[in-house]
Amino acid sequence: MPVQIANPARAADSAVLAGAAVQVGSGDGNGHFTDLVIDGVLRVAASKLVRKEMEKIPDLSFPAIVRSLSILGGRFKAASALQAYPARFFSWTSPAFTLSILLVYTYICFHPALIACLPSMSLLLFVFIPNYIKHFPLDIPEFPVQVNAFGSGVSVSANPDSVEEQAEVVEQAKIKRDRDILLAIRQGQNSLQNLVASVDKLDAFLAGPANFVDIQESCTLFLLVLCAFLGTAAAAGLVSLPVLFSSMGWGAAILAHPEVKRKIEDLKKVEMTLFKNSTALPKLMAALKPQFNVDEEAPIVREVEIFEVQRQGLTDKLWDFCCYTQSIYSVDSPLRLSSQAPEGTRVLDDVEAPKYWLFNEEYPWILDYDAEYWTQDRHIANVTADGPWAYDVGVNGTPGEYRRRRWTRQAFYSP
Repeated sequence: MPVQIANPARAADSAVLAGAAVQVGSGDGNGHFTDLVIDGVLRVAASKLVRKEMEKIPDLSFPAIVRSLSILGGRFKAASALQAYPARFFSWTSPAFTLSILLVYTYICFHPALIACLPSMSLLLFVFIPNYIKHFPLDIPEFPVQVNAFGSGVSVSANPDSVEEQAEVVEQAKIKRDRDILLAIRQGQNSLQNLVASVDKLDAFLAGPANFVDIQESCTLFLLVLCAFLGTAAAAGLVSLPVLFSSMGWGAAILAHPEVKRKIEDLKKVEMTLFKNSTALPKLMAALKPQFNVDEEAPIVREVEIFEVQRQGLTDKLWDFCCYTQSIYSVDSPLRLSSQAPEGTRVLDDVEAPKYWLFNEEYPWILDYDAEYWTQDRHIANVTADGPWAYDVGVNGTPGEYRRRRWTRQAFYSP
């Protein structure tokens, strides 16, 4: 099992940080002091490749962010207008519009290549044609008319002539606009609350049954999900994707119909009662749980290893300590072939346990005295074992440039 080694601090980072501090301190007045400080910190924390990319883009500026947000806020009306099309589609206020979109969607499902035409078609239908009609209106009556409920005459309220009537119409439109804004805010609040509740349920599932807190329950759910996956994978090849996607689109539109939604709400009450009283799933879980007998009291223990690498000094019997490293640093290791020194730490206590694992002080590092076993087990070539040390094979069988020995320690799992 690999271990984590604490890397020493590099002097190069300090030099870069000092340079950034000087650059920030000597600003030319073109940016705010806070912007300069944050930009300097980003340049220090980023890698060389990211720094090159940062040079191509403008520096971080909070006034620029605020200005962009204000511009977007001023153009929010366009986004609100775009939201009217999905609302009109799902509300079925215009059945002809909804059915037309469904027919186009179905045709695209059976001819996926037409997806490439959607951008140009959207520009034509929602941008160019409405603007053309706006500048060159069709032959329609000059004044809108409204048919009375008890006759065929024109309603006077549809064409206010007096200033008072016009002011009343404007006031009613303003009240309606304010009411719509409040309703939109309320719907947004409800949507956020539903989203938070869904995220809480997802977190509870991920932290509970999906996190193997209860081993038997998690294993049972894993088996059920695996069976569902296998069944879905087997049935996926028998289903036509165009039929599936078109059915999903029609189904979503039909379920959004007001009459259908009312019937669904009535059915939900009955189904929730039946689901609460159902015992099929609890019985299935109770039958599968005993099949997973896991001793949760016994700790999970694994052995981690580290290698102490030394380099030959002036004589054959003089060796200089290099570091404790995860690499054996044999003759054919990538670091050795690229003439790079082994990466590690000079203090054994700096070696940290892997992620989600812990060292116990009652179990210290133990030296492995059987170097011949672990070298043969790993099929390491060009080495010779002598007690705990594994030496490189030099000229005429003499010890080579490096030698290493293996240290092991028990690690306990602690998620």
